[in-house]
Amino acid sequence: MTWTWDFIAHRSLLVVSLSAWLIWGARRWRGQRGFLPEASREVAPWGLLDLVLAFLIWGAVLALGQIGLAKWLAVSPGTSLRDMTPAIVVPWLVGNGLWLLLATLAAMGAITWRGGVRRVAWCSSTAAPFERSSDQANGLRGAWANHLLRDVALGIGAFVLLAAPVLGLQEWLAQRFPTRHPLVELLLATPRLDLVWAVGFSAVLVAPLVEELQFRVLLQGWLMRVAESGEPRQNWLYGEDFATTGANAARYWPVAASAALFALAHWSHGPDPLPLFLFALGLGELYRRTRRVVPVVVAHMSLNAWSIMLLAAEVLRARPA
Repeated sequence: MTWTWDFIAHRSLLVVSLSAWLIWGARRWRGQRGFLPEASREVAPWGLLDLVLAFLIWGAVLALGQIGLAKWLAVSPGTSLRDMTPAIVVPWLVGNGLWLLLATLAAMGAITWRGGVRRVAWCSSTAAPFERSSDQANGLRGAWANHLLRDVALGIGAFVLLAAPVLGLQEWLAQRFPTRHPLVELLLATPRLDLVWAVGFSAVLVAPLVEELQFRVLLQGWLMRVAESGEPRQNWLYGEDFATTGANAARYWPVAASAALFALAHWSHGPDPLPLFLFALGLGELYRRTRRVVPVVVAHMSLNAWSIMLLAAEVLRARPA
């Protein structure tokens, strides 16, 4: 066992995470409230048809972008990252990441197109109006800054809390089953700094934004609407207005369903779907309680950034002197 700086940092994070779980358990044992208050927010104002339209637009825009990118880089359609040269992989990862963001913006635009301002608020970083007292005391800019700081803190706190079970399980599985994540395999096979930056852009910036908007905001938001038993079926099917607040306070199956689909989306990455399912459960519960996208994006970015940091340390040690 080599006590490198990344090994010490990783073990320290796991210790802090376990300590946070002990604090949470002690609070619950005393009958105190947990770290997160229960949100009282409206359910998502879109229906199944809106959801299908958004994902169709997302797939179409992404496909067009990848076709154009393949032609620009002279890459045959369907070529895997393993078969690309490092000089091609870097612009491919950056270009594909930008097209993923563009496709996601197009999908979110389709969601908000028919619903107007109410859907724009749900798809924004706030996901709900600011508290009136906060607005009056600090002004709109001050209220926005306070909410953003609180959301970032919630996201980092969620990452720390989830680090021990998620990263611990991932480490245990990695010792028994080889990973098949294409970006990890690519970095280990080609230890280049420019490749580290390209992978970091794709994994730390693009993937959390795209996946959280898809799985937590759009999909889980709609599933939480379906879980509200008092709404007529045509409302959640066609996206008609439904103003009930405080809904789904005790319904957890939308969280589990979106987490399962999130894990299945990574089924080709070896044993990764198991810890990712656990991680998605935590993110889903965070979103269920807050109805805000910034905390889950920050938590997701933090996990990916931590993983890339550990991988980059291993890559740098593998580079020839």
